[in-house]
Amino acid sequence: MTITLASGVGIDVQPLDAVVRAAASIEAEALIIPADALRDTGVLSSVAQKLTGSRCVVVAVLGPEAEHVHDELDELLVGDGTNVESLPTTTWHEDEEAEDVLRLVEQMVLSSGAGPRPGSILVTTASATAPTDLPELLRLLAVGLHTPKPAGG
Repeated sequence: MTITLASGVGIDVQPLDAVVRAAASIEAEALIIPADALRDTGVLSSVAQKLTGSRCVVVAVLGPEAEHVHDELDELLVGDGTNVESLPTTTWHEDEEAEDVLRLVEQMVLSSGAGPRPGSILVTTASATAPTDLPELLRLLAVGLHTPKPAGG
């Protein structure tokens, strides 16, 4: 699923397992990812490898335990500290509204000089059944959920 914001910045939504399985590095300038999707050390390591040397300028980790997951990701990215200039900025957002995080990430992409383009922001989900409505998707990501709740629930 692809969504274009008013600024022209495009958002692609992909299940995390598809991102991890892809042979290439992450092509987006930004990655928004729920913390609970990165609890598995192997998945976290794979994401860190795909970010190393990529064009990504910011990674935003959302939801419960985001600070802890963010710290682990930073450790994997920094490694021995020899190549920190080319690494993305990482942020964590446990209590912020997902829409606010999206606006922050959007501004970081625009200010990076990359310019708006389709696929500038990659939002990952834990499953292939992501909602197609952006506000609902962001709300679900913010609370660490990945499938819509039943009506009235």
